[in-house]
Amino acid sequence: MKIRISPIIVAIFRFSILFEILWGAHAWITWQCDASKFSRYLTLFILCLIAFIYKKDRGVILSKSKRVISALFLYCMGYWAVSRFSIGSLFGCFLTIYPMWVLLSDKHDPAEHLTFIVKILSMILVIGIVQYLFLQVVRIPGLLISYKDNLNYTFFNYGFCLLPLKTFGESFRFSSVFLEPGYMAAMLSFMLYAVKYDFSKRYNRILLYSLLLSFSLAGYLLFVVGYILYQSINGIKIVKYIGFALCLGLFYLVAINYNDGDNLINEKIVKRLQPDEKKGIVGNNRTSDVTERYFRNGFKNGNNLLGLGLARVKQINGGDSLEDGFSHDNINGTGYKYYIVVHGLVSALFFLFFYIKLGSFTYSNCRCRRYNIYLVVLVILTFIQASYPSSPSWIYPIILGLNGYKRIS
Repeated sequence: MKIRISPIIVAIFRFSILFEILWGAHAWITWQCDASKFSRYLTLFILCLIAFIYKKDRGVILSKSKRVISALFLYCMGYWAVSRFSIGSLFGCFLTIYPMWVLLSDKHDPAEHLTFIVKILSMILVIGIVQYLFLQVVRIPGLLISYKDNLNYTFFNYGFCLLPLKTFGESFRFSSVFLEPGYMAAMLSFMLYAVKYDFSKRYNRILLYSLLLSFSLAGYLLFVVGYILYQSINGIKIVKYIGFALCLGLFYLVAINYNDGDNLINEKIVKRLQPDEKKGIVGNNRTSDVTERYFRNGFKNGNNLLGLGLARVKQINGGDSLEDGFSHDNINGTGYKYYIVVHGLVSALFFLFFYIKLGSFTYSNCRCRRYNIYLVVLVILTFIQASYPSSPSWIYPIILGLNGYKRIS
């Protein structure tokens, strides 16, 4: 009996896209891919090979449209600027954009790609949630694992849930297989927008539950803003707004009253939303004092144009790794200020225009245009507090969401 190869190739391609998303959010199964330049390039080459085989098997013709070519060019320029315009980085850039190009050009059921990826991701997350809830009651030491041999990123690994070693014996936030709850929350925020907040499906609800258990302030805010913006596309009724507001009010009351406010929701979310004269809100604390100083001075001396670069920042920090933990005495942190100090305004603008161009479909109707515009708004809001705009955990959910919305609109 003749074996049909095509379904197998499609499945492998979908798993490769899921792997890229997991890699972008620093899932522990991808940590070895960042161990060296060789391992990174080898992984990218394998992903490119899978995309090439899928393209040949499915007859995908790489798009030459101005939108796609312009978007990929802008991404390459942003990527190149981050590498300080290194010639060698162009090879890595090509390996990075090729699977992206294939997916942008793919007209074979892009919505099916998204559904497949979300279903597998939800399976990973739901097992992690069960382990997380169990570990909140019973602490059993697991296999020790660390990211880049960093003591601040050392965990007990239970396969589908990571427990930070430094919080062993305390309540901890859910991050599933990912390095930090914030990485997971940002990725899930984009995923939920891509699936259009369709909570009638169980696997989409699992994404929401995981986001809630992350106790990520940024993730919560992105979800609320994204949900309201998306619902406004279809002309949400005032009753739904009132219901949503009542849910938020109930959430607040539970947070400040449960156990007299001594709970993760109050500590990680509500208290961090309190006003602050200098930072706007208390939770705006992800940028060090030294980064703030270099950010202000960088507009005077011109350093913010191209950024200091990772090598220079490491030198300023006295040789300390950027991964050694947060310190106000070093250039570290996250968000747009940190990104501009290290990588420059030029790179940030290239990536911004990349996302704008990525969303510039030939609009079939007003709703499609608003969907794309709101997605760019979410990217900007995410970049303000999380400085990794080249991450596949942003880009692939966005491509899948845009492709799916264009087809059904």
